Order: sequence, then structure tokens, then C-alpha cells
Amino acid sequence: MDFSNITNTEWYGRLKEVFKDLSVDREQYPETELTPEFRDWVTMTSAGTLCAGVAAGMNAARLEGERHIKENKNTVYKGVRHAQSELNMAAGRAFAQIGGRWTLYGFVLMGCFNALHIGASVVRQKKDALNVMGAGTVTGALFWIPYGLQGMATGAMHGSVLGLVGGVAMQAGWMLEDKVDPPADRAARKLVHDAEIEQIREERRLHNLRMQQATANLIDDLSSQIE
Repeated sequence: MDFSNITNTEWYGRLKEVFKDLSVDREQYPETELTPEFRDWVTMTSAGTLCAGVAAGMNAARLEGERHIKENKNTVYKGVRHAQSELNMAAGRAFAQIGGRWTLYGFVLMGCFNALHIGASVVRQKKDALNVMGAGTVTGALFWIPYGLQGMATGAMHGSVLGLVGGVAMQAGWMLEDKVDPPADRAARKLVHDAEIEQIREERRLHNLRMQQATANLIDDLSSQIE
């Protein structure tokens, strides 16, 4: 995660800077203008949501298949194909129901966790396990709100433990990334990228000016013909 584009010294200004490009006219700016932090949120939330849905769905399909076989072992089917079809339908329904439910859960949880994690990283301008641990603690507490204060405390404890483990692993990955791809090289690539973006902006600005001029000339010609 690169914080070189964050220039405001106030924490609110730094957070606002991350999402500044979401309010601009997308026709005027290239798609690559989305900030790295927002792209990280989309990537990590999508990956977590997909993993949660697929894992929960596969486990539910397996359990439902075992239950279906146990409850229907004395059922007389028309043949092997018919029996396999019924088994597949039961497992498929379980996969869709449970997998879809956990996809929604995963999106809410991962979206909240990643927003808190990235927000803390931007505010503190630091990548470390503490950001991940804090995000896990808050997310765990929020997830257990329906169970009262005791449930929130339990969720916060579980979230902090999982966040600490995940944070240590992520920090190790960041340290390895810095060795494989030094920050200086990333900064150089960012300068080239920013120059390309500025060139695209200038080309689009000139194109819009030419279009406006052509439109104005066309209107003048039509007006002179009418007169």
C-alpha cells in the first residue's frame, strides 16, 4: 500500500484524499485514477467474500449429501442416474442457500474489516500488525452486537486474536515485498504512472476543447445560413 499520494496532514484530510476520485466525473479521468487504497479494499473484500461463500457452500453441500444418503438409503430409485441426480440436487440446494448466505456475511464482514484496516493505515501512515489487530477487534465486536455486551466482548477478543495472527502474517509479507520490490522502484514506477495519467488528462482536455470549438463553429454556420 503506497501512501505517497497522501499529502494532507490532518487525519480527516488523509481519509478524504483516499476516496477523492470517487466523486469526479469518470468521463474526464481514466479508470486508473482510482486510488491504490480503494483498489486494495475492492480486491481484498472481493477475495474474502468469494472464499467465504465457496467454503461455506462446499461444506454445506457435503453435509447435506451425507444427510441425504443416510435418510434415503431405503428409497427405491429408478436407477443409479436417478439416485445421483437427487443427491446432486440436494447438495446443490444446500450449496446455493448456505453459500449465498455466507457470501453476504463475508461481504459485510470483509468490507468492514478492510475499510477499518485501510483507514487505520492511512490515518497512521504506517503498515503494521496493529492496524489489522484493531480492525479485527472492532469488526468482531460489531458482528456480535445482537448478543449484547458479553457477546461484543467475546467477538472483540476473537477478532483481536485473529487480527493479531493475520497482522503478523501480513507484516511478514510486506517485509518480503520490500525486499523483492524495493520502495524506491515502486516510487519510480509511480512517477512514470503519474506522468502517463497527466498526459491522458491533457489529451482529453485538448480533445474536449477541439470538440467545443467545432460545435461552436457548426452553430455559427447554421446561424449564418438561417439568416
